[in-house]
Amino acid sequence: MRTAGLLIVVMLTAAGCFSSRDPTEAELAQVYRTGMTRAVVAELFRRALDDAEPMAVLTRPAGGWAAREDRTCGTHRLLPAVEAERGVVVQTCEVRWVPRGFMWLGIYWDYLWFDADDRLLGFRRRFVD
Repeated sequence: MRTAGLLIVVMLTAAGCFSSRDPTEAELAQVYRTGMTRAVVAELFRRALDDAEPMAVLTRPAGGWAAREDRTCGTHRLLPAVEAERGVVVQTCEVRWVPRGFMWLGIYWDYLWFDADDRLLGFRRRFVD
């Protein structure tokens, strides 16, 4: 039993060693284009991963993101900063699971934020594993 547990730990550690380099912001901008709709994003995920459902979908509270106490996927810090830095109002944020590396043993979380018309305002990728 201990051998199986050790093997799993070694495999997960090795996954990072065999993964390709992380995509740059410019490379991600080839996938996520500002202005694309949430429906187009869902279709991209359905085609690539056979999964159109995000891990989390958050809607802007009436008092703004800073008023949100929920710590879903780290958005409680990200979204107020995005609004302040970019001078936009983020109405909705989707967090999507993206596999990476050898045999997809690693993961990223992609944060995609949309305006009131469900148009993409921006994105950020977070290395999770």
